[in-house]
Amino acid sequence: MRVLHALRQKSVHLPHKEGRGRASEYLGRVHIDIVGPMPVKSVGGREYVYVIVDDYTQAVYTRPFRLRSEAAEAFKTFKEAAENESGNKLREVMTDNACELSIGREVRDTIGVLTNDSGLQDSLWAETFNTATYVHNRTPTKALDGRTSFEVRYGAKPDLAHSGHRAPSSSHWRN
Repeated sequence: MRVLHALRQKSVHLPHKEGRGRASEYLGRVHIDIVGPMPVKSVGGREYVYVIVDDYTQAVYTRPFRLRSEAAEAFKTFKEAAENESGNKLREVMTDNACELSIGREVRDTIGVLTNDSGLQDSLWAETFNTATYVHNRTPTKALDGRTSFEVRYGAKPDLAHSGHRAPSSSHWRN
């Protein structure tokens, strides 16, 4: 699949400066990037995806969009909603310094499963990106001592009853 290949080609690890630990609270630091243009437009005409990773919770937020110029509005929307919901103020924004931000192997792998392995059209990449983000935020990770990004952010385990599946066991944790 061309979209998955493009994501893999552009992926590197999150940038961290020497001596800098993880943020101590939600919105203490976020990493942002724009991925695209994708080799195929989505069914909704999207060519880019805005990616935000909260450093404290490791939660990934994504928003597909048509034009690169929509990035400023995507950031403003995220910042306003996240600050209003949490009561925290965004303290630090990290950009990628012209290197593509890693969205995590598990997000890319999930996109591969949802598209390549299932036979979905390449033009459904935006929908699979959003689904992979949802799954990522609800999967336990060793980096968070076996908790999910959702759990760290909201203080409760995510309700997965609607999915028809049970929560992953510790053998399915993200790294």
